Amino acid sequence: MKPQVKGVWVGVAIGIPAGIVLTLVVGLVGVLAIGSWMQSQAGRRHLPVPLFGAEFPEEGRRIVHGRTDYDWTLRTLDGEQAPFAEFRGRTVFLNVWATWCGPCVTELPSIERLHRSMADDDIAVLLVTDESADTVRDFLASKNLGLPVYITPQEVPAEFASPGIPATFVVDPDGLILFKHVGAADWDDDACRKFLRSLS
Repeated sequence: MKPQVKGVWVGVAIGIPAGIVLTLVVGLVGVLAIGSWMQSQAGRRHLPVPLFGAEFPEEGRRIVHGRTDYDWTLRTLDGEQAPFAEFRGRTVFLNVWATWCGPCVTELPSIERLHRSMADDDIAVLLVTDESADTVRDFLASKNLGLPVYITPQEVPAEFASPGIPATFVVDPDGLILFKHVGAADWDDDACRKFLRSLS
C-alpha cells in the first residue's frame, strides 16, 4: 500500500472516533450548562413575560361564546358557599387561573388594578381556581395581592373550559358570554373598562 493511501486510512480510522468523542463531549457540556441554568432558575418560579391589552369586539361585531350555567357553586377562601347565581344580572369578569401558572401570576397585578378602578361599577371580578384555600391564601399574602378569589370544588362548567390557563371570560347581565381570551393580558386597560361598562 502506498504511504499516501495508508495515511488516509489511518486518518479516517483516527478521525471518526475522535469526531464521535468530540460530539459527545460538546453535547455533555451543553446538557450540563442547560441543567445549571435550570437549577439557577428554580428559585425564580415565574419568569416575566410581556403583557399586551386584549382585543375587544365592537358592539355590532360581538360573538356569543355560550350561555352561562348559573348552577355552579363556588367557595370563598373562608370556606363559605358562593353560588354563581348570586352574580346573575351583573356583568362578570371571570378569570380561571392557578398559583403554579407563570402567565397567570404575571397578569394578576393588572387584574387587581382593574378591579380597584371599577369599584364603583356594577361589575363582578372573579378569579377561580381549583387549588386549596390555604395554598391560594398563602400565595396572595406573599404577593401582597387583594383579589376576589374563589375555589371551585368541581370542574368548571363546560362553557368556561379552555385548552389552557389563564382563561378570561366576560359574561353580560343576561348570562351571555361575549368575550373569551386564553393567555395572559394586561387587563388594566381603558379598552377593557370601556367594554365592561358597555355591557352593564
